[in-house]
Amino acid sequence: MENIPSKDRPEWKNLLNPNSNIELNNFVLQMKITQAKKDIKKGKKTIDSAIDEIYNLCQKYALAVKQDMEMVFNN
Repeated sequence: MENIPSKDRPEWKNLLNPNSNIELNNFVLQMKITQAKKDIKKGKKTIDSAIDEIYNLCQKYALAVKQDMEMVFNN
């Protein structure tokens, strides 16, 4: 997987689903998703703004999250 998949893909919302328990290898990405779920639940963020933040993190550190992106988007 060369690039981070488009934000339009449903997998991004699935990552933020409160009932999803996708185990990621990258600790920073896992923590960012966990915090985003909490912020969405509290009404501090919208799902779209959380996706934007996580997407930007993944773009910035594409090599570090490559394995997790392949697992989430190639299943």
